[in-house]
Order: sequence, then C-alpha cells, then structure tokens
Amino acid sequence: MAIKTTNAGGDFEKAPEGMHVGRCYRVIDCGTHLNPVFGKEQRLAWIYFELPTTLMTKGEAQGKPFIIGKRYGLSHNEKANLRLDLESWYGKQFDTAALDKAGGFDLEKLVGRPALLNVIHSEDGKYANIKSINPLVAGMECPPAINKTFVFSLAEFSDDKFSKLSEKMQDFIAQSKEYKKMMAGGHSDPLREIADMEDDIPF
Repeated sequence: MAIKTTNAGGDFEKAPEGMHVGRCYRVIDCGTHLNPVFGKEQRLAWIYFELPTTLMTKGEAQGKPFIIGKRYGLSHNEKANLRLDLESWYGKQFDTAALDKAGGFDLEKLVGRPALLNVIHSEDGKYANIKSINPLVAGMECPPAINKTFVFSLAEFSDDKFSKLSEKMQDFIAQSKEYKKMMAGGHSDPLREIADMEDDIPF
C-alpha cells in the first residue's frame, strides 16, 4: 500500500477569543531572512505563551493548556511591533538610548514572565492570533508553569535543542543566513521534505 500525502487541512483546536492569562515559556531564534515585502533582511524570532487557565478539551491534548505564539522582527525601534508589544506588556515606555547601550533587549528575560493576552481569530477562522500583550491586572495571579521552558539560539547552536523543534520550524530556521553559513563548514543539513502540516499550530 502506497503512503501518500493529501491536501487535507487539519482540525486543530484553537485558543478561544478573548482575554487570557498567559505565561511566556518558549523563545525561538529563527535567524536572518529576506523580507519579500520590503526587500530587506530581518532577524526573526518566535515568542510562545501557554494559557494555564484555558485548557484544551479534545483528543490527546485534553486538559493541557493552549499554546499560542507570535513572530517578531528583532528590532527595538520605536515603531517596531516587538517594541510596542514589550512596552504594552511591561506597562511602561522604554528608553531607546538605554537599549542601544545594552546591545538590545534580551528576549530570554521574557521566559517565565506572566501576561494578559488578547486573542482573536483570523478572518478565515483558521488561526488564533495574539492581538495585544498586557501586564496582569492588579490582584490577578498566573498559575505555576505547566510546560518546560525552552530557549533556542543560533548564536549558541545546540544539535539537541534543534532536534526538539518541529520539522516545520527546523525547515524555517534552515533557510536563515546564519544556519546556511554554519552548514557551509561541511556539516550535514537536516533540512527535510515535510508533509502538509497545516493542522499543526504554526511553527
């Protein structure tokens, strides 16, 4: 019997719309990619949150917290989406000169930090997206962490950590300038052909 791919999309459970208590538990450095819209290279990263008070209700994932993430360009320019979300999250305006002097904001500091997330669904209803990140309201608490924290950095590349990423994420990182430069040294490239993964949480 032949094993063949299909073009069928998945039916994964999306985080419900609305405000949710969340905790950052995962930060993934994706390296530098060409932005086709602006024709410029951009360093990218994904920041993930677990929603410890909002649990899934279907299948093997039943009882586990929803996971939701957002991809950012690593810029602390005053107009950058990451800068805007961080200022909203911390509830204060950042000092650009101080960030420049420090060499930028260290995203690892976000791991373990609680937040209040406004989640909305895409217009086609396929995805749940983070609309805004805010600090917890006074008196509100975030339950203890459920998922193990995880940080992946290309600057401190680890084969073990890379292998723990989804194939789709590995594929994306493998297209980065940093990864290609590292592989030019003669190491094997783990880039693989992957099946249709539309039923996965994006990356």
